[in-house]
This record gives sequence, C-alpha cells and structure tokens, in this order.
Amino acid sequence: MVNFLKNIFLQRKKLIPFSKVLILTFSLLFSCKEKSDTPILQEFHPEAIVLLSVGDVTNNGKPLKTSDRIKNLDTIRTGKKSLCDLQIIGIESETVIRMRSESSLKLTGKILRDSKEVSVITEVGGTLIHVNKLGKKEGFSNITPTAVIAVRGTKFEVDIQKNGTTKTTVLDGKIAIKLKLPEIENLSDDLIQKSETLKNIIGTLDEKEIVIESGFTTEINSEKIKSFLKETGFVDLITNLNPNNVSDIDKKFDPKVVKEKLSKLDNTFVQTLIQKAESKTLEEKLKECEELLFVEKEKLKDPNQIPDVIEQRIKLNEKLVMKRIEQIIGKESEIYKMKDGRRI
Repeated sequence: MVNFLKNIFLQRKKLIPFSKVLILTFSLLFSCKEKSDTPILQEFHPEAIVLLSVGDVTNNGKPLKTSDRIKNLDTIRTGKKSLCDLQIIGIESETVIRMRSESSLKLTGKILRDSKEVSVITEVGGTLIHVNKLGKKEGFSNITPTAVIAVRGTKFEVDIQKNGTTKTTVLDGKIAIKLKLPEIENLSDDLIQKSETLKNIIGTLDEKEIVIESGFTTEINSEKIKSFLKETGFVDLITNLNPNNVSDIDKKFDPKVVKEKLSKLDNTFVQTLIQKAESKTLEEKLKECEELLFVEKEKLKDPNQIPDVIEQRIKLNEKLVMKRIEQIIGKESEIYKMKDGRRI
C-alpha cells in the first residue's frame, strides 16, 4: 500500500498540478463560450438562373439570354422595352425576381453564424419579387439606395427612381423596412464595431424599422435621409467619414451625446407614411405574380437539363408570357413551330 501511494505521488510530480488543470479547463471553456457568442461572418455566394429574357438584357455589359447563370455580384441591367425573370438557387426557398425595363440589380449574400442571408441590391428601376417561405436558417433582403427591406415569405414590388426614392408595395405577406445610410452601412462590420457612434446610429435605425402588411405601400426618399442627418447633426460625420480612421469619430462625437440625440429623435424622421394601395393596382400586380412560376430546385441541378426545363416552364405559362411580351415591346407576337419541334 505504501509503495502504491509512493508511485502515485511520483507520477503527480511529473504531471501538471490538478489545480492548474482545473484553471486551464475553465479558461478554455470560457474562451469557447466567448467565441460562440460572437457573430461569425462567412462568405456565401448565391447564384441565379435566367428564366426569361426579353429585349436588351445584359450581365456585366454582355448580352444575357434565357437559361444563363448569374453569379455573385454580377451586374444585371435591362434596357428600354425589356424584361428579365431570375430564380435564385443555392437556398431552400424558391424565389423569383422580375426586373422591369431600365432596371439594375446585383445578387450577393453572407453566412452569419449558420444562417444564409441573401441580398438583392437594386440601384434603379422596378422589380417584382416573390419569395416563397424561407428556410429556418435563411434570410432575404432587398437593398436600395435609401432603404433596407427584409422579408420572410411574401410578394412585393419595389420601384426606385433615379434620385434614390424607394416606393415599396406589399402584395401578399409582410415586410420590415428601415432607412439606409449608404456611407455607414457600406462599411464592414469590423470597422463599425470600432465606433460607438456608428453602432448607436445603426442600432437606432434597426429599432425604428417599420412593418408593412399586405395591401399597403410606402415611400422613402433622399430628403428623409437629409432630414435625419440634419436633425442629429451628423452631416459632417457622413461627409468626412474616413474608413481608415473610424475610431476617431468618437473623439469628435461624444457617444453619450449621440445616444441622447438619437433617443429624442422623432419617429417621423426614420419612419415613413404608410398608405393603402389602390385595389386595382394590387389586383394587376398579383395577376402578374402568377407569371413568376418556380422551377423545382432538383431540376436546376443538372446544367444540361436547364434549357429544356425552362422551355417547359414557358410552355405551361405561354399565354400569360406572350401577353406580357406584347405589352413590353408594343407589338403583337406570333408563335411558329419549326420542323425540329422548336417553337419561336
């Protein structure tokens, strides 16, 4: 027994003291918890398939046709009397976007922790968007020059004028919308976290977001953003914002004073008038949504089958599609059946 205890004692002298083992273990557990509480930003590059291309449609300046694939941050533009339907791939939700004439759009995304966030960046023009129910770990937003629109599952229309004014109409479901300050929101999360002032501003805008229900419309323009900046005294901050010296902002703007100004800010500066949409307009837009048929995700996995699958989709919806094309180009259309079975 004495020898046994002696051996144990000698072995423990060679090992790390038990008290230190406990300290090390708790330190590791605590550090792991800290890391898990911090949002992990990863890259996610959603793509899209062109379901329909009519008129002058380009991808990064090159002609875009039906069945083509769109990649992350490609710039899609439609000219006069043109139209383009896109279906996003790489997510659980079946989401189709219709770009109207003289529109511009980019597609991008990110993974925050384990949630896929898809963002459609629309710079100008009109888009009709049908987002089918998103997965539990998915998010979707439409980013315009003056607003950020977040959805779960809905049908809505966005119209952006050249000055950045954003008009949004909810056809079915609901959306959450808030003001956007491009100079700040275009900064990376890492830079924003270095400034209490910037965090307070973005936090306030997040808190002031409004929910718009089905059948209602709202408009946000650049004048509202100017009012926001003027009321808070942040005009100089935005004008002289230097991404390389973001932390210096807090020296010029006391975070406590900034927070106080933001807390007193009247809702009219960050919220906007919500109006009921005209019933005739809603009816017309909902009818147009019937043209935005989804293609089963499984059928889009094989690149070789995509042209045939999309052609079948168009045939199923032929009358509505042809009528829409006639409206866009201003001419009646005819369908010709070729000897090889193709239809033109």
